[in-house]
Formats: sequence, structure tokens, C-alpha cells
Amino acid sequence: METVKDKFEELLTLDKHKLAKATGVPVTKVHETLMESSEAYQRNQAVKPVKKMRGYQVYNFGSLVHVDLMFLSTPTNSTQTVVIDAWKYLVITVDVYSRLLTVRPTKTKRASEVGAALQEIVKEMRERYYNGADYFPFKLLVDGGTEFSQNTLGENTTLIRTHSKHGASLAERYIRTLRDKIRIATNGRNKLTLEELYKIVDRINDDTKGTISSKGYSATEM
Repeated sequence: METVKDKFEELLTLDKHKLAKATGVPVTKVHETLMESSEAYQRNQAVKPVKKMRGYQVYNFGSLVHVDLMFLSTPTNSTQTVVIDAWKYLVITVDVYSRLLTVRPTKTKRASEVGAALQEIVKEMRERYYNGADYFPFKLLVDGGTEFSQNTLGENTTLIRTHSKHGASLAERYIRTLRDKIRIATNGRNKLTLEELYKIVDRINDDTKGTISSKGYSATEM
């Protein structure tokens, strides 16, 4: 079998000026270029390791909830500007199992205020799906932001921090959907009340009904 060393020594015996003229490759790069394109070189290259992905199999409501913040005060010349009374942020959660979207407004991104909003959302979901019982553990997938803190949450609710570039991808996708729905509902003005916002959220949830599966979902953090 031809080794990389053998191939390199063979290339060195060839006239690089003639090779450059024949291949169109600059003289200073001709040996390197031909070497990298050779079968021996390719065969001896180390295989790039495949990044392992952490998967979450979800079979129940609340077993994995994607969480993110939606910023409301963007520059006025941006089509992404959304004005909702005096609120500055929306805490966005999406239950992976049911695809249920829930939002709560906050005026800051302090961990205490965001945590209080998350506690409200978790309580509402427990009442909706578990008759208010708190025996089932909820897991909230968040990014590395300091606005999310385990200390601000109630019992049987756990934060899972993702350092993936994709973050809480489901929540991010719903944020884009929510912005689009707000733009359409307000004819591009992007200004509405909290009550109007909740009606838009209800319509989004109505559109996603029927996605619940008894087989569960497989959510993968990339």
C-alpha cells in the first residue's frame, strides 16, 4: 500500500514548474495541492469525530419545556419591534410533549422576576394537566443566561442548561411565530395590549392541537 511518505517523495522528484503549468496551480502551492488531493493523503487523514447529541425522550406534559426570553424593545426602525403596554420582556415556554405555548410578561430580566413568571407558568401547567399536583418533575431547558436560576424555582422543577448554539430551539422558533402573528394581527403596527397578546397565543395553541402523541416525542439537543 502506498504511504503518504512514499507519495510525497514521488512528488518531490517531479518538476514543480511543469506541474504548475499543467495544473494551473501556483508554483509555491503545487506540491502541497497535489499531495492533499492524492488517494494516499486522503486515506491517512484522521476521521473527524462526530459530535454526540444529547437526546431527551418525552412521554408526559412538563417532562421537557423549552424556555427563552423575547425582547420587546427593539429599535423603532425594526420590523421586529413589539410594544405591549409597559412590559419589556416576555418569558416564553413551549412544552415539548404538547407544543403548548405559554407566555408571561416581565419588566426586567432579573432572575427573581423571571423565576416568578416561570413558577406561574409551571403552576398553570400542573393545574391544566395534573389537577394541581406537584408530584411530577418538570424540566426546563434554558440557555446559559443569568436570568435563569434554579434558586428562583419551586419544588420538583429543574433547570437544564444547554450550551449548544441552538439553545432552546423550540422556544426560539415559537418566538419567531409569535412575532409574525403579532405583525399580522396588528396590520404591521406591532402594538397591542396584554389581553390581545394572550388571544394570539390561544390561536397559536389552537393551531397546534392534535400534535400530542401517546408515543411521546424525541427532542434532541444539537
